[in-house]
Amino acid sequence: MDVQGILNKIESDAREAAAQQLDEAKRRAQELREQGEARMRAEREAMERKADADAQELESRMLRMAELEDRKARLGAKRRVLDEAFEGALARLRALPAQEKRAFFLEELAAAAQGGETLCVGDIADDWFDAAFVEQANTRLKVQGRSGALRTGEALSGACGFELRRGGAALTCTFEALLDSARLELESDAARMLFSE
Repeated sequence: MDVQGILNKIESDAREAAAQQLDEAKRRAQELREQGEARMRAEREAMERKADADAQELESRMLRMAELEDRKARLGAKRRVLDEAFEGALARLRALPAQEKRAFFLEELAAAAQGGETLCVGDIADDWFDAAFVEQANTRLKVQGRSGALRTGEALSGACGFELRRGGAALTCTFEALLDSARLELESDAARMLFSE
């Protein structure tokens, strides 16, 4: 074989090898491009699913927060209505005629007192109380077989009613305390109803 033939053969083989390498490079590039696109599609779909899930979770959370705010607003409105109702009830109780208040507090005192306590009377709407009340209460306690030795003490500030004190203990019987107790019971019932929904 002559030199020119060998050169032509080398050149032909080189072109063929270059063409094969180029085809292989193109095929590999196409394969990498397709893999990259598939990865990007999968990542985009995963991001979209996550974004959808996050959006649904956020929407659900916002809905729960809105419901909670609505409940708080309704509870606040109910609390204001209760405040007004109990303030009105307290005003009406304080405005009762002195004789009615006297009879009520005498019954309460006769049921609770042992007879040797100090009687502290509230300084609000205290028109029902006088020295005769203590005598009447002591007489009633004696009839019930208890010591009729009640004595008056200092005024009970900011209340309509009385407090019996003995040995560091106190029993409070005021319109304010009675209404507070009724309100606590009512609020407890309301809370049970609200939170059982």
